[in-house]
Amino acid sequence: MKKVILAAMVLMLAGCEQTHSGATRFSLMTDPATFAAQTASDRALEEAMAQLAMRRAKSDDVKSYAQRVVVDGLQNDKLLQVVAQQNKVGFPAPLSNADLAKIHALTDVAHDQFDRIFMDTMVDSQRNAFRNFTAAAKSADAGISEYAKASLPVIRDHLDNAERVDVLVGGGLGPSSGY
Repeated sequence: MKKVILAAMVLMLAGCEQTHSGATRFSLMTDPATFAAQTASDRALEEAMAQLAMRRAKSDDVKSYAQRVVVDGLQNDKLLQVVAQQNKVGFPAPLSNADLAKIHALTDVAHDQFDRIFMDTMVDSQRNAFRNFTAAAKSADAGISEYAKASLPVIRDHLDNAERVDVLVGGGLGPSSGY
């Protein structure tokens, strides 16, 4: 039980850190290289977490959501690779130690808690992505702006689906009117 609580706390703190850093990143969207690097890093974490969910989730809705994240992410990687190259950012990005800790914490979550915690994490992540990409869509850098505008419909779809599935598995973040 202590292990479950500890893992949940690490993930919740990771979510808080993401929310805090999301607010910080919001102001950094004017720097194309920072946006490209952070997006590549976020994409690597999202992929790893979704792959884990495809293996560990109990709910078919969670597994389906995770699979969609992986498939859509692979499509988006083609666009992101161009933006990363334009800004001299390595892609794909390696997972940071902090991201590895988040994945490890999610791996340690008890099986009966996994779906809820994974979906809460995805809702928070997609909300941050939506805010960041909305800001990036207004970038003076044409490449960043075009990439963000092309990505926003998929991010919005992922967010809507994450909120829907989160409610189904008893998560605490569910739908929100403000992203």
